[in-house]
This record gives sequence, structure tokens and C-alpha cells, in this order.
Amino acid sequence: MRRIVPFITLACTILLFISPLDAKTKREEAQGLMKKLAKSRDASIRAKAAWRLGQMGATDAVPALINALEDENRSVRANAAGSLWTLGDVSKPAIPALKKALTDPYAGVVGNAAGALVKLGIPKDELVPVYKRLLSEKKCRFRIQGLTGLKDRYPPPELFQDALECSRDKELKNRFAAGDVLRELMDEKDQSMIPLILKALKESGDESVTDIVLAIV
Repeated sequence: MRRIVPFITLACTILLFISPLDAKTKREEAQGLMKKLAKSRDASIRAKAAWRLGQMGATDAVPALINALEDENRSVRANAAGSLWTLGDVSKPAIPALKKALTDPYAGVVGNAAGALVKLGIPKDELVPVYKRLLSEKKCRFRIQGLTGLKDRYPPPELFQDALECSRDKELKNRFAAGDVLRELMDEKDQSMIPLILKALKESGDESVTDIVLAIV
């Protein structure tokens, strides 16, 4: 035991020296990313910087991310909104800018801005028109955001077709996400869903839907 104590003391001493260095390194990285986000002429570099700032939890980056919501590149704007979503409560100063971003022409910006606003306490009811817009998008990754926002605000039959279509999307992650929404819609035990499901079963020949029908009946 006497031999262990000095080792533990040494280990604790090392940790005390490492932690401030790690914090300093993280601050330096964040400062470098914010500089790239503000000044790089390469949109892909700005987009990566906007994404990374959220992933590393750079709370000081909120003002820079707010400015990035006005970037000329849609991927930069979308990643900035996504990072503000990831950062959570510290993003409250971004609420006005995020609300403005709901009118962005790119659905990726709109979906992330809506997600951030919900996380910041904005009632979902205020965002129903936004989620309806996402539901009208061609790409399932945006429609799924619409479905997620509307699933507890709209009758299940009105969302069934979009959820079913996206559960067959070519991208695996979209199929899983849409499948989760579809199962939640089924959990409502809405009898008016049965004709829709039977119609889908007849048209597709997909017998796996039978289990869903049995779960509702």
C-alpha cells in the first residue's frame, strides 16, 4: 500500500497539469475555427468549421454561429443552425436569428433552426407551418423532420403516406428514422389507418405491413 500512494499522488498531479492544457488547446481550436468560419473563402471549410464548433461544445462560438446563419452558402447556414441546436441553452441569444432562418430557402437550414428553437423552449405549435413545409420536401431527410414535428400535432392518417414512403428510402438511416415514426403512428391505434395500410399492402405486395395491421385491429 505504501508504494501505491506516491503513484496515485503523482497521477493526480499530472492530471492537474493536463486539464488546463487541454482546456487551452480546446479554446485555441475553437478560436481557429471561428476565424475560418468568418474569413475563409472556401465554403466547405466554413461549413466544416460551423459543424465542428457545435460538436466540440464551443459555447463562445454562439455569436459567430449567429453570423453564419447569414452566410451565402446553404451548407454553412445549415451547419450553423445545427450547431446552435447542439449547444442548447447557451444559444438563447440566437432565437431571433433562428426564427428568421425559418424562412430560409434551403430546407436543411429550416429543419435545424426549428429543432434548435424547440430545444430552446419555443412551443411546437408555433412551428407547425414550418414542419408542414418540410413535409412537402422531396428528400426524405427533410420530410422526416416534418413528420417528427407533426406526429403529435396531426392525425396519424394525414402523416401515414409520407412515413411509409420514407420507410422505403434508399438511405438506411432515413428508413430507420421513418420506421420509428411509422411505429409511433401505429401506437395511436387509430382505426382509420387500417384502409390506408391495406391499400399500401395491396399496391406494394409488402406482406410485412400485415403485422402493423394486426397491431391496430
